[in-house]
Amino acid sequence: MRGDSSGPPTQPSIDNAAARALIVGAMVGVGVFLAPGRMARAVPDGGVQLALWLLGALGALGGTLAYAAWARRMPRSGGDAVFQTAAWGPGAGALTGALLFFGAFCGSNATLAAALGEYQAPAALGLVEGWPPSGLHLGPLGPNKLVALFVIIVLSVIQAQGMRVSLGLQRALSAAPVVAFALLSVGVLGAAAYGLLPLPPPAPPAPVAAQGLLSGWLAAHFAFAGWTSAAYMAGELRDPGAGLRRASVQGVLLVSGLYFAIVGALLVGLGVPELAAAGEAGSALAQKLGGPLAARAMAALIGVGLLGTIHATLFGGARVAVALAEGGLLPRGLVPPVGAPPRRALLLQAAVIAALLLSGSADGLLDAVALIMICIGTMTVTGLYRCLLRGAPPAAWPARLAEALGSLDLALISLHLLLGLVALGVELHGALLGEAGAAPLLWAGGFTALWLLAQRRGPSPS
Repeated sequence: MRGDSSGPPTQPSIDNAAARALIVGAMVGVGVFLAPGRMARAVPDGGVQLALWLLGALGALGGTLAYAAWARRMPRSGGDAVFQTAAWGPGAGALTGALLFFGAFCGSNATLAAALGEYQAPAALGLVEGWPPSGLHLGPLGPNKLVALFVIIVLSVIQAQGMRVSLGLQRALSAAPVVAFALLSVGVLGAAAYGLLPLPPPAPPAPVAAQGLLSGWLAAHFAFAGWTSAAYMAGELRDPGAGLRRASVQGVLLVSGLYFAIVGALLVGLGVPELAAAGEAGSALAQKLGGPLAARAMAALIGVGLLGTIHATLFGGARVAVALAEGGLLPRGLVPPVGAPPRRALLLQAAVIAALLLSGSADGLLDAVALIMICIGTMTVTGLYRCLLRGAPPAAWPARLAEALGSLDLALISLHLLLGLVALGVELHGALLGEAGAAPLLWAGGFTALWLLAQRRGPSPS
């Protein structure tokens, strides 16, 4: 992959509002309803839980500022693959891009779409009991995979129609669950404040262990995933500089506010013990407040959020495939004409997702990639520092970074980098102790070794 900003020109067509919708849609999904239960089991203190959510929000904000700074310097679509090519060379960028496309984007979309067909759609339709029907035989597909394939195909076809249609759908998929979740959360908190909702008994005080704090923070860390989405379309943004930064900050702040409202409503409505016992906390709260019908409505809203996440991830994955094609790692025919949607890249992406669904390997692939994604983010942010500091003596580094990024941005980006390193250390520590198995350690170590080899053998970036 090339290390400069050259390449086929694109037609900027994504405005700030659409970029913000992509970020919000990629972030808001089922994660915010899975993480609170995991956090409550690790940290039995509501105040500490809210502090960990604040730390997760600050980390996401720092990360999105780093990627916005990259997009300002490199206004090309492709995200980490393009940024790492500029910072570390074409070998490292190509390896990162390949893993992102085949593992992170295709693997996560296969897993999310399968979850939509297996859990959210049946729950929303009231088909949890006796689903799938015992007499229904679909070979290797199964009803959940059939629904997943249908979703992937329909969303890919919509994106192939052009940017206007695709971004209009993304706005709708992003707005609906955000508004509904916000109204529900404000309603629960308001009812509790006016004494209209009986509060659960307070949880007995319990010590908070350091390992519990780390586990709880990791739950929040992964719930905020998706803030990178707009940077993958930097070449198609009307304003990849200040506009992307503004849209990114607004998107992360909007989602952070929503998450705080949701977590507050869950703590008030369920209490820490009941929240710790819940699997998917949103449906548990809805079931408690309104019975089965409310639980079905919540499942439908979470399903809409999942559709928005899948749509935004398909959007970014196709752009990574185009970046790989520009660098020669994938066929050059995947690069679309100027102003045209990446139809061939969308087709390839849908085919890879279908293969993962049929083979049943998506979940295992995503588990392996989750840890490596932290490595990729760390390499991208340190690569930004490397480019900004190139040619400056070490004594001038702090002043150079502060001048290039601004003091507040530099502090938040550095916090994001520190938190990523902590997460990486915790995951690897758990693997070494046998708590998480050896697979994450082997995968992360193998990827890092290959990345270092590719970086050293490739030509030095300019």
